[in-house]
Amino acid sequence: MKNSKVKYASVLKEEATSQKEYLKKKEGLA
Repeated sequence: MKNSKVKYASVLKEEATSQKEYLKKKEGLA
């Protein structure tokens, strides 16, 4: 169970990172 929590946390981190990258790209294009 603890393992899946860690996995979930890393997935959330990945999501946040890709969102930041996406916003950066958007700003660069704007």
